Amino acid sequence: MCSVRGGGGEEVEVGLRRLVFLTVLLVFFGGCAVELVGDKGDLSQLEYPTGVALHPNGRFLYVVGSNFDLKYRVTDGGVVSVVDLESGKLVEGAAKRMGSFGTSIVLAEGARRGYTLTRNDDCVVWFEISQEGSEISCPLATEKDPDSLLKCRYCIDDDPTDLKVVRSYRELELEGGEKQRVEFDLLMVAHLVASKVSAITVRGEGKDVEFSSAAASLVYGASEVQWQSGENFFVTGRSATNLALLSPAINASGEVLGLQVKRRVGVPLAFSSFQGRGLAFSPNKTFLYMLNQLPNSILAFDVSALLVDGGDGFEPRMVGMELMQREPMKLLWVGAEQGGVLYLTSFKDDALVLVDPQSLAIIKQVPVGDGPYELVYDSQAKRLIISHFRSAELWIMDVSDAENPVLSKRLFAAESESQNGTEE
Repeated sequence: MCSVRGGGGEEVEVGLRRLVFLTVLLVFFGGCAVELVGDKGDLSQLEYPTGVALHPNGRFLYVVGSNFDLKYRVTDGGVVSVVDLESGKLVEGAAKRMGSFGTSIVLAEGARRGYTLTRNDDCVVWFEISQEGSEISCPLATEKDPDSLLKCRYCIDDDPTDLKVVRSYRELELEGGEKQRVEFDLLMVAHLVASKVSAITVRGEGKDVEFSSAAASLVYGASEVQWQSGENFFVTGRSATNLALLSPAINASGEVLGLQVKRRVGVPLAFSSFQGRGLAFSPNKTFLYMLNQLPNSILAFDVSALLVDGGDGFEPRMVGMELMQREPMKLLWVGAEQGGVLYLTSFKDDALVLVDPQSLAIIKQVPVGDGPYELVYDSQAKRLIISHFRSAELWIMDVSDAENPVLSKRLFAAESESQNGTEE
């Protein structure tokens, strides 16, 4: 059984462990031949949303419902929902059930497929996406349970909590000297347990999907991943002493052979470790920013030389640090290279915090809903979408002026506060 620390802050961990323990006991003593105890996840609403991902067409949003309070049974109480941002409603019949304590969600190149993580069963969950983006499905689902993603899992153990994806390829030499291009999705996954990071390749489409993976103990309490370039990813942790720049070793068939550390970036703080919570790059990838909860702060790293010949002989370094609001959770760059702003969610203070990326000074703090968590920036429409863990709302903000976000819609708010999809 994995740890059940989640997006809702450290104060809820003990209660969740007890709930998971009781659920496991009920299932175990109920025996294998009887129906599982409890109800399946509710496909008609958002509950404890965590990860969000936006389709490239800007219309459809994919939202992870984590079943964080175990209102539904742990095995299939989590849900991936599809939100139509034009109507402000859930797409009827599109939601699919999965395991509980879901976290990040990412879309592969072209949004033909999505990936998320479920911490109760330590799995990567994958699903196909229709061309227009309104439907998701598991190609391996049975007729008996078409609304389930449980057949589309690749389990990797040790509490996976964050992932990123990039499309890559190899060239396989065939007999006669001909070469075959082998394309794959490359996932990098952080695990909170066993100091582990996993690299995974996914080859094929539809029912003919093949996974390969390799893992290594590289970052203490690995918690957040950010793609840098090519097949390189930065990883931070919740009890780490440095940032690590990692890259997988992949053979000509697209199979992962192992992981290598290309750089380690020290964090010179007056603490034995830090608690990394979010990573974001500047648009030109010259600076990397990290949220930290020991103490609550934002850190800036100069990583510019990594863009030149791999940065050989250069060690990235921390160049700035400023204290932030309580429990900073997620971090995102909003706007262009010039005039852009760092946005972060403060879970305890129910606030969206705007930070100057040069000075790291707080520009302003904007009150938002209950338990702001994940952020998505739609650069085409100049809007920001925020998931709210406690209130299960989605806020859509106009960020055409990056320093002055304006609320335009609240979706799924309580009826006494706002009607779904209506402007405030």
